[in-house]
Amino acid sequence: GEAQGVPVRLQVTTNGTRLTPERAAALDALAMHVTVSVDGTPWAQDVARPTAGGGRSSEAVARGLDAALAGCRASSTITVVDPRTVRRLDEGVAWLYARGVRRLTLNPAWSARWTDDDRAAWAEQYALLARRWTDAYRAGDPFFLSTIDLAVRARVMGASGPCGSGCGAAGIALAPSGRVYGCG
Repeated sequence: GEAQGVPVRLQVTTNGTRLTPERAAALDALAMHVTVSVDGTPWAQDVARPTAGGGRSSEAVARGLDAALAGCRASSTITVVDPRTVRRLDEGVAWLYARGVRRLTLNPAWSARWTDDDRAAWAEQYALLARRWTDAYRAGDPFFLSTIDLAVRARVMGASGPCGSGCGAAGIALAPSGRVYGCG
C-alpha cells in the first residue's frame, strides 16, 4: 500500500439506505470515498429502485446521501439512466446539485429496452445537461459530470482487464459477501 509508495484509493458504493452520519464519519476517518447510488429525484428513485417489498426507497436514500455529503470529504453519486426515468434526467441532476452533489456519474442501463422515443428523450436530456453544466461552470460553481459509464470510457481509451476500469492487476473489488474480485 501507501507505506510501500503505492497510492491506495478506497471506495465504497452504497444505495445509502443504511448510511447514517455516524457511519459516514467512520468511513471518512478511513479516507474512504463514498459513492451513493441514487437515480435522481425522489420520483425517479422510487420508480427505478423500490424497496424489496415494493415500497418507496427515496426517503432513506436521501437521508444517506445527506449523511455522505455532510460527513465525507470525498463523495459522489452514480445514477442509472433508465428508459422509465430518462425524460426527467436533467431534473434529477438539478435535484442532486441543489443538495450539494458536485461529482455525478451517469451509468446508462445498457441492457434495458430503449425505444426510438426513449433514445430521442435521452439525447434531449443530455443537451439540457450540457447547458446546465455550462451555466454552473460560468457561474463559478462547476461540477463533474460523467455522461457515460467510467468502465466503458476506460475500455474506449484502451484499458484492458475483466472489469474494464483500467486499474490493472493493482485493483480489487470487495463484494458485500466478502468475496474479493481482481481487476486485472
